[in-house]
Amino acid sequence: MVERCLRRATPTRPIPATYIHTRRPKAGKEAQFEQRISELILRSATFPGYLGTTSIEPDNLGNRRYVFRFADRESLERWFNSPERRDCLAQLDPLTDGIPSYEPVYGEQALWTQVRVPRANPHKQTLISWLATVVFAFAIGGIVSAMGAGSLVGLLVTTALVVVIKSYWVMPFLARKLSRWLNR
Repeated sequence: MVERCLRRATPTRPIPATYIHTRRPKAGKEAQFEQRISELILRSATFPGYLGTTSIEPDNLGNRRYVFRFADRESLERWFNSPERRDCLAQLDPLTDGIPSYEPVYGEQALWTQVRVPRANPHKQTLISWLATVVFAFAIGGIVSAMGAGSLVGLLVTTALVVVIKSYWVMPFLARKLSRWLNR
């Protein structure tokens, strides 16, 4: 994917620029905070070169991340240094707990930068993985042994099927369905 993006980047089609805006709303001010962030995003959308904004779910500390994307560095800097943005931030500051951070990412670095997403609780992930393994090993193991496979062959077939089914279908499905619980 990175190579495809680099091939598409030419002097007439530069690589997009990004900045990551991180803030934590004050307790009890979340609704007002979200309203002001929405205004910030709407204002940024009126600027030339704006490509979009992605909102990342809050982390365990309540920090909210917003990834603003622009067509090029000049477009991003035009927005970043604008009086419109300063006005929006002045309205957000009283609703913010702690010091906000702004992380601009330009050029090829933007292709390699990943937004840090809150990590799921590893104990919960282990529990779900174990439960899925037990259920599928029991079901598939019963089918394989009913087919008359020897103990070693049966074990190899059972574990191969369990790993493939879990990795490609069951775990992605469970991760989507249980994401709120996993990230608490």
